[in-house]
Amino acid sequence: MCYAAAMEAVSIRELSGNASAVIRRVNGGETVQVTSHGTVVAVIMPVGQRERAHAALVSAGVLTGGSGNLTAILAPGPISLRKGQRRAADALAELRDEDDR
Repeated sequence: MCYAAAMEAVSIRELSGNASAVIRRVNGGETVQVTSHGTVVAVIMPVGQRERAHAALVSAGVLTGGSGNLTAILAPGPISLRKGQRRAADALAELRDEDDR
């Protein structure tokens, strides 16, 4: 399944000069890639299209649901300091105290 083949591309310059026309195209169902110096930096698509594309990829077996506990990965417990190390907050407080002198 290839969704990018049907996308039109516009440069940032063209988008800023013709934003209303680009939004009309998107409102008409098109997906538009925005490029900067030839590199795609954004995609503008109709509301709901992302969800439909996601559902199509899941049903095709290209995407699967995640597993695991993201909170555990993003918020690990406290970091253990080695002998001789100090917390960054303590070092910063010390630097601030030196500046106040």
